Amino acid sequence: MKPGIQSACRLSRAELQQEFVVIDLETTGGRPSESRITEIGAVKVRAGKIESEWSSLVNPGQGIPPFVARLTGITDKMVRKAPAFDEAIQPLREFLGDAILVAHRARMDYEVLQAESRRIGLSFEVPVICTFAEAKRFFPGLGNYGLAAVCESFKIPLESHHRALCDARATAILFLHIWKKVYEDEHEHSEPR
Repeated sequence: MKPGIQSACRLSRAELQQEFVVIDLETTGGRPSESRITEIGAVKVRAGKIESEWSSLVNPGQGIPPFVARLTGITDKMVRKAPAFDEAIQPLREFLGDAILVAHRARMDYEVLQAESRRIGLSFEVPVICTFAEAKRFFPGLGNYGLAAVCESFKIPLESHHRALCDARATAILFLHIWKKVYEDEHEHSEPR
């Protein structure tokens, strides 16, 4: 697959069997070009099953605005001794490998990762699937496609909303609902008639 936002319905049966890494970021807020990462959560999915997870707090190199600290529960004190992005990117890249990246409202997380990578002289270009867009496509009529609302509709646990690993876990379960729908559609269309 080429880098950038892709459609899950275009995945072939072989692509459905490869690894996906579902990611969620917590940031200092604002536009992607100005936002700094405070936490990364990632969940690896393969062949319709969750395999492993990885997470890290990240020192954003600047103060966390009070409203963001209240929303996420992540404070300046928590990230003070955390790795900076230039240290956190290597274990993230190792965890990601050649997987397709998946995120809810993926454009924001992808653009933040690209901006953070550019700041340290790296490129971050990977194929990405957006569960927000795909949930709208495969499950029309929900009304609200925000992560909390979709989780409520599908009875997906979301215990610490706005913490990266919790949101990545919930998004991974949502992605498995989408994956199953795509897989069933692919299987249905590939059978001889």
